[in-house]
Amino acid sequence: MAYEVFDDNAFNFFMLTILAMILTPWTISKLCDAFGICVDDDETEIRKIEEVKGYEVSTRKEDPEQKPKLFRCCNIIFGILWITILLIFFSLPSGNSLTSYDPFGTLGVEVGASDRDIKKAYRALSKMYHPDKNPGNETASKMFIQISKAYQTLTDPVIRENYEKYGNPDGYQGTSVTLGLPSFLTNQANEFPVLVVYFILMIILPPIGVAMWWKNAKEMGPEGVMHKTVQIYYYFIDKNWSINYVHKFTALYAASAEFNTVLEKICPPRHIGDWAHLKKKIEAMGKKVEFGGKNFMNHPRIQAGSLLLQAHLRRIQVPPVFQKALDTMLKQTDKLIPAMLNTTWRYPGKHFAKPCFAVIEFNQMLIQAMWAHDPIFMQLPHKCEDDIKKKGRKVVTWEKFLSLTEEKKKKIFKDYTEDQQAEIEAAVKEIPQVDMRWDYGVEDEKEIFTEDLVTVDVTLFRKGCCPPEFLEDSKEEVAKAEADKDEDEDEDASDKEEEALDSLDFVGVQDKVKEKKKKRQTLAPYFPIVKHEVWYIILVWPKSDHNKLVADLKRVVMDDSVKTTLRFQVPEKKGKYTYEIHAYCDSYIGCDISRQFQIVAKENKKRKTEDDYQKEKEDREREEEEEVKRMEEEHPAVWYYCYYSSFCEMVLNGIIFALLCVFIFNFLHSRGYWQDYVQPVIEISYNLTSKYVYDLDRIFIIPEVEEEFDFGSDIGGESGEAEM
Repeated sequence: MAYEVFDDNAFNFFMLTILAMILTPWTISKLCDAFGICVDDDETEIRKIEEVKGYEVSTRKEDPEQKPKLFRCCNIIFGILWITILLIFFSLPSGNSLTSYDPFGTLGVEVGASDRDIKKAYRALSKMYHPDKNPGNETASKMFIQISKAYQTLTDPVIRENYEKYGNPDGYQGTSVTLGLPSFLTNQANEFPVLVVYFILMIILPPIGVAMWWKNAKEMGPEGVMHKTVQIYYYFIDKNWSINYVHKFTALYAASAEFNTVLEKICPPRHIGDWAHLKKKIEAMGKKVEFGGKNFMNHPRIQAGSLLLQAHLRRIQVPPVFQKALDTMLKQTDKLIPAMLNTTWRYPGKHFAKPCFAVIEFNQMLIQAMWAHDPIFMQLPHKCEDDIKKKGRKVVTWEKFLSLTEEKKKKIFKDYTEDQQAEIEAAVKEIPQVDMRWDYGVEDEKEIFTEDLVTVDVTLFRKGCCPPEFLEDSKEEVAKAEADKDEDEDEDASDKEEEALDSLDFVGVQDKVKEKKKKRQTLAPYFPIVKHEVWYIILVWPKSDHNKLVADLKRVVMDDSVKTTLRFQVPEKKGKYTYEIHAYCDSYIGCDISRQFQIVAKENKKRKTEDDYQKEKEDREREEEEEVKRMEEEHPAVWYYCYYSSFCEMVLNGIIFALLCVFIFNFLHSRGYWQDYVQPVIEISYNLTSKYVYDLDRIFIIPEVEEEFDFGSDIGGESGEAEM
């Protein structure tokens, strides 16, 4: 058998196969995405908005989910792989080099031709391709060698027999084993580079990759936020924080560990002139520049970030050298604001609503570039908030603005052109106007008792987008659910309630909706990237200290409507309790709504105590014992089943016993205990008892004869002695 260590052709075929396995599904996936074929039903749809003019900046922004298609990293890798596979394909040997050896075809004669025809063809071709007649022609030289080899194959009897039998003039060649690796690995000149590459790939890169992964896993939390950032939020956010402390929120947001590298490059004393100019621009507007506090918050890096955010909220253009850092900070709101929200309700024992609301309002301010208590109409184009304030008195909410008559609107916007009025109207249509419906109750119970787990089903919908039959259907469902409730209390209701209480965790979790999700694009001209609308549903007990959060906050994505569920536990004392459901939008200011509902909690005299649960447990155990005794009486054990209750039980126990014996024997035999201890005992017992047992070996086994007796020799010897 012949062996070859490396084979370039085998390596090319191997790489071609691997690349084809990768690129085939990848190419099909890209074609499906390009032509909209086989789109996943669970994929999120995005409802985009048209460009609205009239702002100081353009409303068309960079979408982080839609990077330039041509220069994405995955597309660059995709193109490189396709170029590689084409280069490998064209470097493969041609079809002629892979064909079998055919001496008849080389000489141009038919199979089975006579020796005369073969010699005639050989003479003609040898004269044509002889090297002396074609000096310097390598093709002719190679062809002459092939002609000579073909002639020798067909004229020599031994070589022709090998060709006809094995298909090769050299006879049987055996199997050739090769490795699919390039031959340059065995080249002595490439020995050092190959060893260096191997050392880097196998010894250096794996530890570096593991170390980088471990560093990232150690610094980052499950939500993609650094642990240090969460610690800063937890330490500084106070239960008394409100939206009036904008400077504290800007400093806290700038203190996030994600911005350390970006802000360190531009913070004072670097660019000190630009920082002084930016601060003067803010103060020139009559606004005071404040920072988040003392000690840690006075770090130059944090003050620099806070100043950039305050300039953004004042809609002041920052110097170009700072614009990249500001955009980087604003792009992280989708991760850092939810982390800040989670921190506001993770205080031990208390969950305060005031800082939670302030965080969401701070997010609205970052999206719309507005300061606290600025007129909500600053979100409209052409700076029309002053005209609305002067000519439309007492119009301070979106609801009142939308309720204005056409004559009133014309009076307010009489100095605006028709195009400007149309642009303002287009912007107003993008502002969400929502309402909600809710229903509450306790599972498997008609009334609400103290310490019950109440479930609140909230439906949030857009005004004008939700069909009227939707509301009627929801009413019918509620009425039907109340009519179908059983009058008798379910025995397992308390157990279900306890399980639900154990699973209740005050951690922000987005609702998992089975239906197809749809996102709406936000009209945010001052935000650097495309923002999508998100709503927060919060349940609050307003009569408690600092508006206590009583349920887990829900973060939902809404198109026309969305349903979610909140759960909370009723206090221990009976009485009337008032709760509030708040719906906050993270993108627009002035669209938030809140509704109140009241429950009457009765004293639960039937609530089970620990003694009741212990008594039920003892009763269940006693019932199980009685059931076992009853089964034994109905199916008594009998002797012909080896005192088992049935034949199947006997067989099953026999099989189990046999398997156990086999296991014990194998264990003792493998350790040598059987040969050393058990086998001698068995032999001694057998020898002691064999005296009293009839031995049948004498009947069925013929005794062995040690020496064969030669009758002839004995007779001859005796006769010889007698004759003498």
